[in-house]
Amino acid sequence: MFDQINRVTFDEVDRKLIISIHGALGNSEEDIMLVEGVKAEGNIEDWLLKVEKEMQRTMKTICQAGYQDCF
Repeated sequence: MFDQINRVTFDEVDRKLIISIHGALGNSEEDIMLVEGVKAEGNIEDWLLKVEKEMQRTMKTICQAGYQDCF
């Protein structure tokens, strides 16, 4: 899930809330808005696990929406 991530975006109001992930591969860039933001506070290992789970949940949601659009 973490390949090619070069930065994250924090909410403007809550500066600890990660709201999107930005990736880059060569000349190609991609922004993924998380379904639900993740607080970057406490032990880094804990909130990075939360980021990983939210990335998985977000990608699952995006894929399901795309699949449903096919029918």
